[in-house]
Amino acid sequence: MTKKKLGLFKRLVIGGLVAGLVVSGTVNAYFWKTKQEEMRVIHVLDGDTFTLKRGVRVRLIGADAPAYDACLGQEATKKLEEFVLGKTVRLEGIKWDQWGRQMALVYADGVWVDEAMIKAGLAKAEYPDSKVNAGLRAAHNESSEKKVGIFGPECNQKYNAEEVNCQIKGNFDQTKWTKKYYLPECPHYNTVRVNLAAGDKFFCNEDEAQKAGFLLAEDCK
Repeated sequence: MTKKKLGLFKRLVIGGLVAGLVVSGTVNAYFWKTKQEEMRVIHVLDGDTFTLKRGVRVRLIGADAPAYDACLGQEATKKLEEFVLGKTVRLEGIKWDQWGRQMALVYADGVWVDEAMIKAGLAKAEYPDSKVNAGLRAAHNESSEKKVGIFGPECNQKYNAEEVNCQIKGNFDQTKWTKKYYLPECPHYNTVRVNLAAGDKFFCNEDEAQKAGFLLAEDCK
């Protein structure tokens, strides 16, 4: 091969390599951008659940917020919107629950969202891993001590101040998934608190409590 042909060959090889790198870089940038876009939050359902653009529903694994129609449920939803709606999120410790939702620790704009929701008093700590749970539990205890949000008197009541004739207390035990109600004459009635953010309710009569799925507590019988 002559020097002239060799030089032409080298230029073609180098040009091909450069073109390949450019194309590769463009493709990688495209896929990175696409992946980032897929992790953007497009809808918030309530205070601990949202939907990504790629169609996956995600539940905060470290924080449990009240249901939308429970005490401060709407406020919790709005707060989660402030943290994640329209933003790209990072998920860690991903698991799947029985309803097909991804459960994960969530980060957005450098904020640990699970912890932030608890510090705002709009969720309680809920995570099985002890190392991670230590931080969440600390935030939980701080909000509880300060009586912030769902830990305050608005959601935790011993007596129904709004309807004085509706003092039957309904307690929903989320660990055992049982619902019990207590009449004013029950032995432990005065020690029972109604957590309106956790599914507890006040009832005006026993029929109302039973229709809602609550059973008379054993120590009342």
